[in-house]
Amino acid sequence: MYKDKATFLIYTEVIPYDSIKQSTLIQKTKNWASTAFANLKEVLVSETDDQLVLNYVTSAYYVKVLDSKSPFNWYVRMVIQIKDGKIKVSFFDDENVCYRERNTARLLPHHTT
Repeated sequence: MYKDKATFLIYTEVIPYDSIKQSTLIQKTKNWASTAFANLKEVLVSETDDQLVLNYVTSAYYVKVLDSKSPFNWYVRMVIQIKDGKIKVSFFDDENVCYRERNTARLLPHHTT
């Protein structure tokens, strides 16, 4: 599943945007994020001159148990690096690790909602 198990990288892609300046790409990316997420201020956890980092939860994943698909919340860290003419988007697993609750057999997600 991981492209890089050490960093929990799920997917990365460089998207070319010929002749578009970095400042324009940053603004367009923030505009996109404002429409893609209900509250950009809640998911935008870091912003520099050339990078945006967003943490969010998606239900697009599921686990298969006894031939039944059960959706679950997947915590994702999206790192968007922006330069003149290109954007690199990387998706990382943001600690979707289950742990065993003390003194029980129940597994709980690392994050709680």
